[in-house]
Amino acid sequence: MKLRYKAPDGDTSKKIEFSLADPGLNAAGASTDFEFAASVAAFAMCLRDSEYKGQANFGLVKELAMAGLGDDAKGYRKEFVELVKKAGELAEAKKKAAEKK
Repeated sequence: MKLRYKAPDGDTSKKIEFSLADPGLNAAGASTDFEFAASVAAFAMCLRDSEYKGQANFGLVKELAMAGLGDDAKGYRKEFVELVKKAGELAEAKKKAAEKK
């Protein structure tokens, strides 16, 4: 990876180069916080029907969010799961309505 940066009061940029290695990890070993964060990011991409969402859908978002519930003392994460369920139901209803036309 190559990065260039310039100090706030500097006139010239400096380049840093270093190599990265893929440790070969998969999502199965991810923390609950990471899984929940991934579900929130995927949810945003699904809502926008982003070209970058890959195979993400509301079902996957729900799975990730459920896996990332962890210690949810205030219930915010469970509330997010409910929001995802409703968004998935709305998307399905919209799809069915479009098919009827």
